[in-house]
Amino acid sequence: MKEGKKRFLAASLAALMLLSLTSCATPDSNDANTSVNTDAETQNSDDLLYADLPEGNYGGYEFNVLQYKETSAATATVLTERSGTPIEDTIYERALTVEERLGVKFVNNLDTLTAATSRLRNSVAGGLDEYDVFWSHSTTTVTEILANGYLIDLNTIEALDFSKPWWDSTATEYLALDEHTYMAFGDINVYLFDFHSAILFNKRLTDEHRLDLYDMVKNGTWTMHEFIRLSTEMSLPSDGTDKGRYGYAGTALATMFGFLHGADVSLLTYDESGIPALEKLDENYLNVLSTYCSLFKDSAISNPKDWDPVTTFAAQQAAFISCGVGQMGALRDEDFDYGLLPFPKRDAAQKNYISFVTNQIQPMVIPKSATNTERTGVILENLAAESYRKVRPEYFQVLLHSKYVRDPESLENVEILFNSETRFELEHIYNWGGFEEKVIAGLTSSSDSFASSIKSGSRLVNKMIERTLEYLQKGAKQ
Repeated sequence: MKEGKKRFLAASLAALMLLSLTSCATPDSNDANTSVNTDAETQNSDDLLYADLPEGNYGGYEFNVLQYKETSAATATVLTERSGTPIEDTIYERALTVEERLGVKFVNNLDTLTAATSRLRNSVAGGLDEYDVFWSHSTTTVTEILANGYLIDLNTIEALDFSKPWWDSTATEYLALDEHTYMAFGDINVYLFDFHSAILFNKRLTDEHRLDLYDMVKNGTWTMHEFIRLSTEMSLPSDGTDKGRYGYAGTALATMFGFLHGADVSLLTYDESGIPALEKLDENYLNVLSTYCSLFKDSAISNPKDWDPVTTFAAQQAAFISCGVGQMGALRDEDFDYGLLPFPKRDAAQKNYISFVTNQIQPMVIPKSATNTERTGVILENLAAESYRKVRPEYFQVLLHSKYVRDPESLENVEILFNSETRFELEHIYNWGGFEEKVIAGLTSSSDSFASSIKSGSRLVNKMIERTLEYLQKGAKQ
């Protein structure tokens, strides 16, 4: 993540925390003068940042957005009417600003995953210029759209400036694999925020155990061994009624990869060009996987195959859960108290906590059938810039004031999530050789069988990586 974006986010979160603590205070005249000066400086900085936005007037052109409607995220990328919800109304106002500035009209096409994918594939295969931009599940985008050569290399579109803070250049470069960029991420789509994953804990239970988990995070001792110990201690065996409680609940094919990611281990190695390969299984990776497996395979203590852990948590039937930030909205009306933590480190010697983003994120892609990519680039660059200006600050206001996050310590931990570099587990997104499922099996049932599957399956995985690189190159030449 660019340093400018980190500073912006840190300042935004700090301002929100300060606002929550000082909203009842009365400023004196010196404070007022300081505020005026700060506002002026901010305005001057904003003027410079947005001064070189590309311009255009497209005479009422209908800009067609096709998007998979993800049910576990907060909202759609483009909204064409108000809903009364602050974040959604801000997304609508952002679109309205761009419409008026560039003379366009956004048309929002939301559909199921299967239907949206089919619509785009049929459109591109038929040479139809029906959709200007597409957002869908990252793995589906890779396997069903990118693999068929249906996308445009975004580097060829001059109006898209990925050095700007409204684009997450680290995430974009991480998934590129070579010099071609087919997928981009940034403030234009808040799903990137929604699918940052976190650990939630029941405060009543930690209070009963006289635990200060926030202090553990601050002093660097929030580690996988502590998480396993506490999950075990706070589980409650079922007595045949609904009074049982898991120490941990989560969804195996989503946020659980965060435990490996948070321990700073990777299944893949990378050469100097950033090309991945599956070679000898890293000892640290296997140790982390085996350690977590001791918890996750014990069905009396954990439920790693819970497709709705937030509901389980709301019923107070789990001490800890992992979930996406966007899923926390389902808890805003609950009257029990909870806190938010990053994923545990491998040990206290690990330098930083590392955030995890699930493959449910939706990359921005442009179909090869789009005939006017210059116009598309201008519109998307303006939409991304207005997202940075309007949507991002509102998103973090919602986190604080809509009870997603309930205390200053949790907000500090949100800062940890969003200030770390946005990295992904590539095997979670590309799923070469079906290794996503093999990793989950190793986490939840048998780490020994996982080690043997690495030996037997590495050749297939590396062959599929080579094939991915081949179709990236082929797509660039078409």
